Amino acid sequence: MEKCLDFKKEKVYNKPIPLFKGIKIQVYYTTFLLRNQPFLKGRTKILRELHNSQRADFMSFCTFSKDFDENAYTVVENRFITKYLPGADGFAVKVYLYGLYLCRNETEFSVSAMAEVFGCTAEKIQNAFYFWEDYDLISVLSKEPFIVQYLPVRSALGRPKKARYEQYADFNKTLQQKMQSVGKFLTANDFLKYMHFLQDTEMQPAALLLIVDYCIAKQGERLSPSYVFNKANKYVRNGWITKEQVERE
Repeated sequence: MEKCLDFKKEKVYNKPIPLFKGIKIQVYYTTFLLRNQPFLKGRTKILRELHNSQRADFMSFCTFSKDFDENAYTVVENRFITKYLPGADGFAVKVYLYGLYLCRNETEFSVSAMAEVFGCTAEKIQNAFYFWEDYDLISVLSKEPFIVQYLPVRSALGRPKKARYEQYADFNKTLQQKMQSVGKFLTANDFLKYMHFLQDTEMQPAALLLIVDYCIAKQGERLSPSYVFNKANKYVRNGWITKEQVERE
């Protein structure tokens, strides 16, 4: 046994080898010796477990600092930027990017926690993800708890389409009638601005229509969308987003 031991030491250590490879060879060499000893026959399983534990020790002593994580990057596929971002609502884009960041960093996060970050309701966050699900960019695996899986942009089968604004159909019709009363005709882009405002601020459509009435009375034919939004934003900053709150003011 001693002769064999000397022979193996000479064979292993006379060659310059990397640390991890050296460790692996040494464990293998020890196993080889013990396999040939009658009194330890059949006990190589213990050595394999020892080998695995040694590997685990050497693979786990390196970690990232918090500062390192904060300086890391979240990669966004170019196809998302060129094909999907231009036609998407701004809030939906923010939700997609933040969710992508959570995927990359494997952070434990709930839809309620994301809602707190954005200062909105969990339902609004979920609707943004449903929007991206229509594009086949994500898959909602569970509604309770709410779980989302991101899919590769390059394999998305859904075609880019306009956001679903059917819920604002009555609002758009009434808004157009009000604007026409002072000779104003809204374009498709104008309608999008109003609907984006409602989505981003969660102001009730009826409340915004009251503000439009006030602005029409003040400006008449000189009324512009920017004037309406400036007035409406003042209400939002004060937390007045319902019809009743606007009426009181």
